[in-house]
Amino acid sequence: MESATYPTQKVIELNLTGSKLGCGEGGCGACTVLISRCIDRNSGEIEHRTELQELNRTADSLIIGAGVTFTHLRAKLIEWNKEKNNDGGTCQALLDQLNHLASTQIRNVASIGGNIVAALPISDFNPVLQAAGAILELHRAESTTPRFISLCDFFLGHHRVSMADDEVLVAVHIPLPDPSSKCFLRAFKQARRRDDSKGIVSAGFRVQLEQSDANNGQWHIVSACFSFGGMASSTIMTTNTQQALVGLPWTRTTIVKACEMALNEMPLYEQSPGGQPEYRRTLVQSFLYKFYVNVCTELRQSSVDSTHLSAGHPYQRPVSHGQQAIPERPPSQKVVGSSLSHRSAYLQTTGQATYTDDIPSLINTLHGALVLSSEANALIKDIDDSITDIRAASQVPGFVSFISHNDVPGSNYVGCEVYDEEIFVSSIAPCIGVIIGVVVCETEQSAQMAASLVRIEYELLTPTIFTIEDAIAHDSYFDEEQCLREGDVDKNLIEAEHILEGTLMIGGQEHFYLETNSCMVIPSHDDNEVIVYLSTQDPSKAQQLIALALGRDSSHISCHVKRIGGGFGGKESRGILPCIAISIAAVKIGRAIRLNIERQTDICITGHRNPFKANYKVGFTGKGYFTALDVQMWSNAGCSLDLSLNIMQKAMLHMCNCYRFHNIRIRARVCKTHLPSNTAFRGFGGPQAILISETIVEHVATYLRLDPFTIRNLNLYKDGDLTHYGQPLEHWNIPRILNQLIQSSDFLQRQKNIEEFNRTNTYRKRGLTIVPNKFGIGFPMKYLNQAGALVHIYKDSSVLLTHGGVEMGQGIDTKMISIAAEVLGCNVDRVRISETSTDKVHNTSPTSGSVSSDINGMAVRHACEQLRQRLDTISVDKSVIISWENLVRQAYFARIDLCAHGFYATPDMIDLDFTQNRAKANYFTQGAAVTEVELDALTGDWHLLRVDILMDVGRSLNPQIDIGQIEGGFMQGVGLYTMEELIWGDNKQFKWIKAGQLLTQGPDTYKIPSFSDVPLDMRISLLSDSLNPRAIYSSKGIGEPPLLLAASAFFALKQACMAYREQQGFSDYFTLHSPATVERLRMACADEFTQRACPNKHQIFQPRGCY
Repeated sequence: MESATYPTQKVIELNLTGSKLGCGEGGCGACTVLISRCIDRNSGEIEHRTELQELNRTADSLIIGAGVTFTHLRAKLIEWNKEKNNDGGTCQALLDQLNHLASTQIRNVASIGGNIVAALPISDFNPVLQAAGAILELHRAESTTPRFISLCDFFLGHHRVSMADDEVLVAVHIPLPDPSSKCFLRAFKQARRRDDSKGIVSAGFRVQLEQSDANNGQWHIVSACFSFGGMASSTIMTTNTQQALVGLPWTRTTIVKACEMALNEMPLYEQSPGGQPEYRRTLVQSFLYKFYVNVCTELRQSSVDSTHLSAGHPYQRPVSHGQQAIPERPPSQKVVGSSLSHRSAYLQTTGQATYTDDIPSLINTLHGALVLSSEANALIKDIDDSITDIRAASQVPGFVSFISHNDVPGSNYVGCEVYDEEIFVSSIAPCIGVIIGVVVCETEQSAQMAASLVRIEYELLTPTIFTIEDAIAHDSYFDEEQCLREGDVDKNLIEAEHILEGTLMIGGQEHFYLETNSCMVIPSHDDNEVIVYLSTQDPSKAQQLIALALGRDSSHISCHVKRIGGGFGGKESRGILPCIAISIAAVKIGRAIRLNIERQTDICITGHRNPFKANYKVGFTGKGYFTALDVQMWSNAGCSLDLSLNIMQKAMLHMCNCYRFHNIRIRARVCKTHLPSNTAFRGFGGPQAILISETIVEHVATYLRLDPFTIRNLNLYKDGDLTHYGQPLEHWNIPRILNQLIQSSDFLQRQKNIEEFNRTNTYRKRGLTIVPNKFGIGFPMKYLNQAGALVHIYKDSSVLLTHGGVEMGQGIDTKMISIAAEVLGCNVDRVRISETSTDKVHNTSPTSGSVSSDINGMAVRHACEQLRQRLDTISVDKSVIISWENLVRQAYFARIDLCAHGFYATPDMIDLDFTQNRAKANYFTQGAAVTEVELDALTGDWHLLRVDILMDVGRSLNPQIDIGQIEGGFMQGVGLYTMEELIWGDNKQFKWIKAGQLLTQGPDTYKIPSFSDVPLDMRISLLSDSLNPRAIYSSKGIGEPPLLLAASAFFALKQACMAYREQQGFSDYFTLHSPATVERLRMACADEFTQRACPNKHQIFQPRGCY
């Protein structure tokens, strides 16, 4: 914009009017800031247009310029709120919505005007503005007279507003009530996550009351305004309800009538876009009742029961805090056991760390973009002719080539355990998101544009199978049924005093690593060498499969990984496939090619944690002792096997958790569906298994009317017991851990406190649970339990260390450096790790399974011990202290080899063999967690009040890094069990989404835990006096086990639901599927509101889910 131009004139001249012109996504207003700001050409500073930046308060209104950012508005509202003017709660209501609208970064640039004109149905801010009676001021070029329109009349539908093409929104006028009147304005919102999350339902309520002289001064409604977001195609007001309430008394009966009428005005049906119709209808009522209680509290009305008062007040979250208890480092160790800072901490926190995408490109480097299938279970018509018909794509400037299955020089089939997956689809696309081809261009933008122009014709096939239930119905499985058994299950079930049966569904989870998958492939014209830089947890598997596809030996392929920005199992196998495709393209064209996969595509094509279904039948005595367990499990593998069979087998090994069932049979099937292939995820089947086993514990406890901890304690394994796969339990510390944690967490007293809290609070409930866990460390396949390392000592005494593990933020490099420094006797600053590379350390195992520090640490120690032994020959006189620098210098001149290769193979390991009922973990990492939650039964919102975790990590290699793993793993588990939900289109539950397409494709729709979801009080302790002779320096693997302890949060929330249900007269056991989202929690809290939302089934209603 020209600095001297009147803003509305310039905007109109440029045709920058009407609704927002930017991303078209969130409706936050960030994309419309250009109409209110410009950059001065001379100073380069941002200037704000005063006409659009007005922010003023008069005696009867607030005036907010359309270009005012939410951050600026929030600061002003806080200032106005402190003035204690009687504004009927207007400023506070606006603040309440702003505090949870978008993120700080977005609020810094998003404008109120942009948010309004986006006219999204799920707007958080428009309902409260509408309820406040906001008036919009519109200007046009040919008129000096502004047009004013009520916000109630402004919204015409989805993205449609009453605004001419040549009009500009200049200001928002919010009337303030007469200070002498009794007017109340309040705002409400419920989202999948409290912060930076679009509302499922948002609302703004305003009511004016008048006290009559008759009827003991009862309050009556003079006027009312109820506005909702998320209940129609645009922000909607319940006009009929508002009119019907005028003159009625302000009582609970009136609010019940308002609830009934509002639901009739805003009908939602089973397949309403957005889903969750029952929950949304329940929230409408919950918000109205919260509003009623809040106003009654302001009026000091005694008609509201004191136990209901907490429903009217939002939870005031204090600042989180925590404690950490770490055993002292053994005196025999100088470096190992110290809390050294993460080696890359400074680089990563300052944004200087190098990832694959940061590696500089070579001259003439090309860029690739994937052409992906857009249909599931579809035949590509005349694929050879169709694929070569890329005329539109080839017209894009910079277009170089299109690569398909016809260009694969070696095998087009790859995979993990079996080669069942095509690199490029040659005939049938099994799911949405498989690779059909690669477009190669001179620039990344050109490649993406060209890829979007490739058109493929499909013939849809039947049936389409998306869920576990679909797979069961069509007998669609990979491999044969897996079975693991101990004892005579059938006989003992027949003889059992009591038998219970149940079903549990467990949803998948997106890895959501910070760095998406990327790679750079550099072909060499000399000796067929191919150099690959990629973000993977398994460079050797990438090397092997690239060689297979290219028809070359592995010795021609070198894969390099500096570090990756998180993996969690998601970069173990699925990210390799796009890299193979780029390698084929690079070799064919003969130039280096890069591929950077954007977040949305990465989420859609790289797989997730496997959803599970479990049917169980458990036999037990009247005192609560288990006598038999029969479990049938299914997992959704997607369209290829990948690692899903291994995951299922690991789940079977984890099924008993810490309990002795005596007689057990576990049968399992891996389902083949038309979804992208699911894959490894932190925990690798363990998180699903522990939720099943602990659900069984809770079910039995509810049936017997016993505390769940009583059942847990009765059935705990004892030291020396055999697991259900025949492994004796050695160094069994779970009983000690539980006893210590019960004392340190004050568990018993807090149980009593919670009982009192629940008795005195009707709509807020608390739950407290303790859950133990044993996690077997070691790969079930014997051959994977090996590692190598290569150590160089240079003349200047610096040390270059290379090992087979991949640094992905978990601190493995820091631990390896400390081991090397400990053995060599040098300072940690002298040791450096460059990268993980297949041409330095061969045949590496994947960095997964919480085993990498164990096996790579042993290999590093082996190499360093060889070097130390050689160095020790220099100084025979042990009384003479020689510096590291001098020692290395003397060794060099003595012609001592200062390079060593280390190798380690975990001893006494065996291959998993369920036909022989045999498997073995190297050892068990053990721990327990006590978690306390507070649940808002009216909305399903909740807070983690306190978490106490006691972990047995043996002698920690680095206590602070291990504690970081415990904290992070626990919170990732909280996301799995309570918040993170993958939603797929199918032919039954979610017909409003394209069948086979993922709705939750990014941070806008998929929510992981945020800052306000962490515990208010988090206390982490490491068990003292624990030894582990099976691992390096008596340590234990810690990456995965803490995640499973988050099951305690799930069951604490379930207990809170149970307390509310019992209060409502529903004392029987109820099923809560995972994740326990706000929707599932609220609908589990069956009451009069849920009954109106879903009559006849509200006690047992199960929200839809994708399994």
